[in-house]
Amino acid sequence: MAEKLNINIKDALKQQEDLQTFKKADKLAKKPKRQTTQVSIYLHKDELEYLDDMCEKEFIARNAYMRKLLVKDMELNKILKDKGINITEFKETMIRKALDI
Repeated sequence: MAEKLNINIKDALKQQEDLQTFKKADKLAKKPKRQTTQVSIYLHKDELEYLDDMCEKEFIARNAYMRKLLVKDMELNKILKDKGINITEFKETMIRKALDI
């Protein structure tokens, strides 16, 4: 009788494990999959040092920082485009104003 009980406990544990696996699979299936592409960039030493400094200041990984910059640039470009402003001229003007040229 003890053997039967042992086997039944093992079976119950196995079934519980399988059930948890199915629950996890269902949860993963419901998650929207992000379409991503890996991008490599080549940086000079000073560019890499700057990137590392900025990442350290913001407590963020290199790839997350680069993505953050890209998203900010996309948002700015969309705003300027919606207002009918030439993006290149706007950026050059802002740089000149910032540098008092």
